[in-house]
Amino acid sequence: MKDLITEGSWNRIKGKLREKYGQLTDNDLEFMKGKEEELFGRLQTKLGLSREQLVSVINNLKEATDAGAATLNETVEQLKKKATDFTSDVKSAAIDKARELGEQTESMVRSIHQNARDYVRREPRKAICKALVAGFVVGLMLRR
Repeated sequence: MKDLITEGSWNRIKGKLREKYGQLTDNDLEFMKGKEEELFGRLQTKLGLSREQLVSVINNLKEATDAGAATLNETVEQLKKKATDFTSDVKSAAIDKARELGEQTESMVRSIHQNARDYVRREPRKAICKALVAGFVVGLMLRR
């Protein structure tokens, strides 16, 4: 009898027993370690089943809950794999996008640098004046 019911499996089994036999109360289904025989006696009396019938019912429910738990574990593992794959895909996409944006930014900076260099070569006096004004404005801003 002790092999048939363990405290962990009993919680799942008693839920199924309640579904199947609505007349069972919490007191009827109370499991106490070392008092499995009392539990069986209460259930036999309440359900009007022989010991063999009750063992058979409990075994069937235990197998059903164990199969359900195995299916649930399988589903959880599949979902974990899908989540891992998804996060890996998102990570790869983010890295690719960051790389692409980095290349675009680098290209824009090079273009701006080249344009500035060309302007200074074409208009050296204007470039020096603009640089002096910009330096003066920045100096005023930093003093405050």
